[in-house]
Amino acid sequence: MNELLKNCLSQTNLLARSQVIEKAVLPAARILKDLGEGRLGGSRLGGVPDVPAQFQWPQHHGSPLPFLAQINFAELPPGIPWGSVPAEGLALFFYDTDHQPSGLDPADRGSARVILVRDAWSLVPAPMPAALRQKQAVRPAFPLCFTVEPSLPAEGTLLQEAMGLATSELEDYADLWDMLHEQLLPDQPRHQVLGHSHDLLGEMQWEAQLVTHDLYCGDASGYNDPRAAALEEGARDWRLLLQLDSDPDLGWEWGDAGLLFFWIREADLQLGRLDQAWAILQD
Repeated sequence: MNELLKNCLSQTNLLARSQVIEKAVLPAARILKDLGEGRLGGSRLGGVPDVPAQFQWPQHHGSPLPFLAQINFAELPPGIPWGSVPAEGLALFFYDTDHQPSGLDPADRGSARVILVRDAWSLVPAPMPAALRQKQAVRPAFPLCFTVEPSLPAEGTLLQEAMGLATSELEDYADLWDMLHEQLLPDQPRHQVLGHSHDLLGEMQWEAQLVTHDLYCGDASGYNDPRAAALEEGARDWRLLLQLDSDPDLGWEWGDAGLLFFWIREADLQLGRLDQAWAILQD
């Protein structure tokens, strides 16, 4: 067990549950903005994406989508389970930063896009669409480095419920979760690849499953729909791909100091079908 997690666990009444908790841990690749020079095809936040020559900039309702980040899977550090991501390739992330859709409405489809560039050896910086230049939508570019840290399911999520903790243990678990995150670079934005999400408003796997099957999750209607019961099991297939925090360095403010999450089914991630990802904003 990670030493930091072990130390946090020792300050709770959950030592008898250490095996259950350790089994629930997922390694996360914490994203840190690097001070060094970026490189073509390297992981970055902001700037413009590195793309093949024939790249078509993604659009939504006729407007180009702002670019957020590119993650080179080959740069993820040791400790990240390599079987969970494509062996190589550059993942490009785009999102409608003007309207900031929540991702809880099926009508939000297309407002966020993830594109996997497999030929990462033949890249050029993408020309910025004129519409984005005019809106000054280009963010400063930050090359990235990564560090591996343990992550635990947030309280009230499907993955936390699967741990089988008793009701009397939930308060201690919430304390453990808070202690862990308070000690993991607390003064840095919580950008990360993979791992468990830093939920602000509860369960997102279930939301991603329902909304991608055309059920509205902005109120109780989707959850109460007769089709929802048959979809419940598939909610456990969704995994966090990328989490982006509000970040003043990049001019990102997701709602009211919230976070933006890109979710994807595990099978789609392993096969590189990143176009099947779904974005959810919580604030």
